[in-house]
Amino acid sequence: MRARLTFDGDHLATIVNMENNRQFGFFRLDPRLITMISSPNGEQRLFVPRSGFPDFAGGYFAGDRRPSFLRAWTASASTPSDVRCWQT
Repeated sequence: MRARLTFDGDHLATIVNMENNRQFGFFRLDPRLITMISSPNGEQRLFVPRSGFPDFAGGYFAGDRRPSFLRAWTASASTPSDVRCWQT
C-alpha cells in the first residue's frame, strides 16, 4: 500500500491512499517508518542522527568521501518537504 501524507505547516492535513486516491479516516503507521527517507531507486533508507553513529564515523564523514555522502543525501532528500510517501 502507498499513502501520501500532506502537511499544512507543522500539522498533518490529509492522508490519501495512492492506489484509489481516497482519504483515510484512520491510518496506522509504524514509528520506524516515520524516519524513512524516500529513495529514487526504491531503496528503503532510515534517517539516523549523527549521535547514532559510532565515534569512528566522524572521520569517515570528514574524509574524502564527504562529497559522495552529500550527493547521496541530496538525492534522498529530494522529495518536497510537505509531501512524503511510504510504501508498506
